[in-house]
Amino acid sequence: MANEVRTVPGLGSPPQFVGREAELGSLLTVLDDAGPVLVYVHGIAGVGKSALVSAFADRARSAGATVVLLDCRSIEPTDRGFIHSLASAVGARASTLGAVSERIGRLGHRVVLVLDTYEVFRFLDT
Repeated sequence: MANEVRTVPGLGSPPQFVGREAELGSLLTVLDDAGPVLVYVHGIAGVGKSALVSAFADRARSAGATVVLLDCRSIEPTDRGFIHSLASAVGARASTLGAVSERIGRLGHRVVLVLDTYEVFRFLDT
């Protein structure tokens, strides 16, 4: 991943997420009962979207949420491909929408689904 920070042996602890506090605060509103149920993070490549959602996922877990994080680069871009990958991530017994929904319902009071590197394409009739 382009935004991955690696620790060089012998140089101490890994760096912590810094900056982007306002954006992180906006994402954390999904954990509030009156907060949004969907947040979309977008921007040009390399600006730190993955680092931001990773920091959000860490904070959400710390707040007691169950976080399901999918790196969508390896997911077949179809309904079936997405449901299959999500079923695998949440431990559903079958790759059906019903089975996945049922399993997510059992994961906890607050479940956050984070889709990283998800490309949205729109096909228009010409």
